[in-house]
Amino acid sequence: MTENKDAENSFIENRALVPTCLNSVSDPFLLVLLASRRAQELAYGAQAVVNPTGHKDSVVALQEIALGKIDLDALRETLVESFQNNRVLSVVIAVCTLSLSI
Repeated sequence: MTENKDAENSFIENRALVPTCLNSVSDPFLLVLLASRRAQELAYGAQAVVNPTGHKDSVVALQEIALGKIDLDALRETLVESFQNNRVLSVVIAVCTLSLSI
């Protein structure tokens, strides 16, 4: 793992980023879901806890996971909640569509 130990600007080089993340999140599919959720949060204005200058939200999200800067349990909870909300919304849309077609 190549890591810059500068306190404010620590980062992991891109080629070592995913393997480093897999040390914290052992399931690669879960890693994709968590990183995409965090990238969405960043895109909607959440404050990055690493220096985001010049990096896309997805890379920043992976950096945060790799460096252990975010609470993975809290992120997992928001991911589950978003899935539950989407499922409820899908049911409501399906019921409304059915009621309109009757």
